[in-house]
Amino acid sequence: MRAGRWEWRGLDLLWFCRSCPGAPEGHHPSVERCHECGDVRPVDDGDQAAFRAEVETVLSAVLEMLMAKNAAYGDSALSPLRVFSRASAVEQLLVRIDDKLSRLMRGTAAGEDVELDLLGYLVLLRVARTRAEVTRG
Repeated sequence: MRAGRWEWRGLDLLWFCRSCPGAPEGHHPSVERCHECGDVRPVDDGDQAAFRAEVETVLSAVLEMLMAKNAAYGDSALSPLRVFSRASAVEQLLVRIDDKLSRLMRGTAAGEDVELDLLGYLVLLRVARTRAEVTRG
């Protein structure tokens, strides 16, 4: 493993390669690229901490997107107004997922992060199905 330094900046733990100044010595396996120069250090395939950190980064982005959209649009995905469609929240989410997959397959994403949107819709689908099961009891 390449030697380097670690530094907490706010809530981020950043790895710095040996040639970059300003970080204390230490070791933490969760970052693969030097924050300043981009130098890459190899990560052991068995390194569960690094894997966990990568997954947490993606899941955190999904959570932040869902919270921002919920603040902006209300709970429209899970509790739709049903102005035109009378379909359940689950069925409406399945339609949105179909639309996103169609855009992904056709390459017509128009500036959207289709993968992040899909992850968000799949999380919402899980929540909607759980709510439906609790309601049916």
